[in-house]
Amino acid sequence: MPTNNVFRLDAVQGKWIEVSPLPTARNFARAVLFGNDVVVVGGSPTTGSSHSSASSAIVESFHADCQN
Repeated sequence: MPTNNVFRLDAVQGKWIEVSPLPTARNFARAVLFGNDVVVVGGSPTTGSSHSSASSAIVESFHADCQN
């Protein structure tokens, strides 16, 4: 089932914190940290699909306050 939920790990508290959701709900997406931005690429907006070419055009990013 596609989801737009986003969680950030709070290493000090040792738990995941829910933050603002992605604009597009999807499953099978990939996320990478690029500087202080998280870039989410691909994924499928429909249940049951995975790595189809129709979904590969979805690219969204958001700023993450990632500090060591």
